[in-house]
Amino acid sequence: MNNRLKKGLAGVLILGLLLAGVHTLRRPGAAFYDIIIYGGGFGGCAAAVGAAGVAPGKKVLLVMPDAAPGGLGTIGGQNFFDLRLWRGNLVSGGLFARWYRHLGQFYNTGEATELLRAELAAFENITVLYGRDIESVKKSRGRLSALSLREVVRGNDGSVDWGKIGKTVRGNVFVDASEDGRLARLAGARLLPGRSDWPEELLPVDEQGYTARQQAATLMFKVRGVAVPARPGRFGDLFFTRDRHGSWGLWG
Repeated sequence: MNNRLKKGLAGVLILGLLLAGVHTLRRPGAAFYDIIIYGGGFGGCAAAVGAAGVAPGKKVLLVMPDAAPGGLGTIGGQNFFDLRLWRGNLVSGGLFARWYRHLGQFYNTGEATELLRAELAAFENITVLYGRDIESVKKSRGRLSALSLREVVRGNDGSVDWGKIGKTVRGNVFVDASEDGRLARLAGARLLPGRSDWPEELLPVDEQGYTARQQAATLMFKVRGVAVPARPGRFGDLFFTRDRHGSWGLWG
């Protein structure tokens, strides 16, 4: 083989490697974001809006397993804010306080969903991936570097399963703003929310091997035929309260 042919083959090989590298960087689902936030509840939406406002030149990705924003506070059916007051004033501030003033303590879940959609849409540097969850995480030198996401399919019977659509996203900063701390668990973080005495075998298979945790759970029931009293107060085991928007709340 003469030198000219060798140089020609070497050039083809180098060009092929370069093209392969370009293909790898541009392959579908390998998008890069400066900030990746996991969690579609009020906390996740607040984190995305806050990050986009503080860093307008950065690309922010919000990953939410549900098909709409709000999480437990909308899709989960919890249509009230659990408030903490200090000397008659709301302890929480920022976006939460603004949303609370707009919606009231006992709110319409559809109205809350549209409010969150509008907040997210107001920033051009926010990308939202609906109906996606974390299949696995990737680390580089001990730090998170990428998430493998997959479509979440919900059956009519309430079952949840993986779909066929997959996507890999890379980022610099990762924020777990979920209600169950799934990203933190998959990343092997030591400080996690939930009960530390929960049996590990009761966790999903892909989350076993870390510190077992369980979130607090609230059972909610839809009731009919409840007579609203003339004024707020305690009646037996039930507490009736009313927010400044005029909406009634009942708990017990």
